[in-house]
Amino acid sequence: MTDPITDNFLHKVSNKPILLVGPTASGKSKLAMSLAIKLKRQIVNADSLQVYSNWRILTARPTSEDEKIIQHHLYG
Repeated sequence: MTDPITDNFLHKVSNKPILLVGPTASGKSKLAMSLAIKLKRQIVNADSLQVYSNWRILTARPTSEDEKIIQHHLYG
C-alpha cells in the first residue's frame, strides 16, 4: 500500500492545525499517528469515549508504545 501522505500535503499543512473526522474504525487514529510523526506534532483527542480510562480497548486508545513516540493529550 502506498503512503497517502504526500510531500505536497505535508507542505500545505506544516504550520496549520489538522482535524481528522470520520466514522468509527475508519483509520483516523492510525492517520493521526502518521501525521504526528512526519510533522513532529502532538495529538489532541476529541473523541467523546476515549476520555474514559477504563475503556482503552473499546475505543482504540493509543498503545503505550504510541504514547512514548508522540505526546497525546486529553485521553482518560
